[in-house]
Amino acid sequence: MSLLIPVLLHLRLHADAAAMPLLDVADAISLLPVLSTLIVGTALTSQRPTHPVGWLFLVFGVVQVVPGAIDVVTEYLLATRATLPGAVTVLAALSDISFVCWLTLLALILLLTPGGELRGRLEQVTARLVVAACVVAMLGGMLRPYQGLFADTGRVTNPLAVPTVQSLGKLLALSGVVVVHVGVLLAVVVVVRRYRASSPEMRPQLRWLRRAALPFLLLVALAYVAAVLDIIWLLWLSAMGFAAILPIAVGLAIEREHLFDIEHLVSRGVSWLLPTATLVGTYIVVVFLSSRALGQRVGDSP
Repeated sequence: MSLLIPVLLHLRLHADAAAMPLLDVADAISLLPVLSTLIVGTALTSQRPTHPVGWLFLVFGVVQVVPGAIDVVTEYLLATRATLPGAVTVLAALSDISFVCWLTLLALILLLTPGGELRGRLEQVTARLVVAACVVAMLGGMLRPYQGLFADTGRVTNPLAVPTVQSLGKLLALSGVVVVHVGVLLAVVVVVRRYRASSPEMRPQLRWLRRAALPFLLLVALAYVAAVLDIIWLLWLSAMGFAAILPIAVGLAIEREHLFDIEHLVSRGVSWLLPTATLVGTYIVVVFLSSRALGQRVGDSP
C-alpha cells in the first residue's frame, strides 16, 4: 500500500470517462501534502539548518514521491515489456509497504518539535520503537509476497518471497505496522503532554500542533481501516489528510507564533525554488509515464 499517486493511478485504471475530470482535480489536490511538506522543510533547513525537524520534513517530501514514482514506472513497464526486471519487482514490493516510513517520519517530527531533542523517557522510547518497527516492517515487506496495485496481473512477484520465508515476512510486516501505529499514538500523547507542561511563552507556539494532533491520529486510523477494507477513495482522502495536516499546522505556527524562532515561513527565494522545481518535475514525469502506460493499455485492448 503506497499512497497518493498509486491510489490515483488505480482509480484511473478502473474509472469510466465521466469520472476523469474528477480525477484530474484529485491529481492537483494530491500535490498539497508534498507542497506543504517541502515548503516547511526548506524554510526550516535554510533558517535552522541544525534542527532535525526540517530535514525530516524534506525526507518526508521525498518519501511521498518515490513510492508513487515506482508504481507508475511499474505500470509503464507492464504495458511495454513482456517481463519486468528483478530490481523493479523488489522495489515494487518495498513500495507496497512504504507507508510505514510516512508514519515513522511524522511520529519523529511530533517527538522532536519544538526543541529538536528527545529529552523525556517516553520520547526516547517512542522514537526507538517507531524506527525499529519501521525497519522490521520494511524487512517483512521484502520477504512477503507482493500485494500491491498490480498483484492481480500475476506479472509482479517478489523474487525474495520464497516459500520458506513468506510466513515470516507476513508476520514481520504486520507486527511492524501495528507497532508503528502504536508509536504514532504515543507521539500524539507526547505532544499533548508537552503542550500542557509548557510555559506561557511556549504554549502559543505549540497550540497549532496540539490542535492538529487528534485529527492527525484519527486520519491515520481511518487510512488503516480503509486499507484493510480496500476502500480506495477513503484511503486516498485519509492519507492525503494525515500527510498534509502536520506540515500545515507547523507552517501556521511558524507564521503566527514564530515556532522554532523563525520569523516567517517563506523568507528566502530558496524556500519556494526547491519545492516548486520538485513538484513541477514530479508532475511532468508522473503525467507522462502514466499517460504512456494508459495509452498503451488502451491500444492493446480489443
